[in-house]
Amino acid sequence: KNDQGETYNFRDINLGQNLSIYGKVFRICDCDAFTREWLESEGIYVNETELIPRDPYLT
Repeated sequence: KNDQGETYNFRDINLGQNLSIYGKVFRICDCDAFTREWLESEGIYVNETELIPRDPYLT
């Protein structure tokens, strides 16, 4: 559910956005070609892909 207590739907989520799920924040950086094409077919502008930040603990 979002901050207003409503469930998320595909129109609420886009690249470059933060998504809070059970108090944990996730950044949406990319999607596959099928998802991008489907969202666009639904009239949704899909933002540009973001680079995934480097994890300092893995490098």
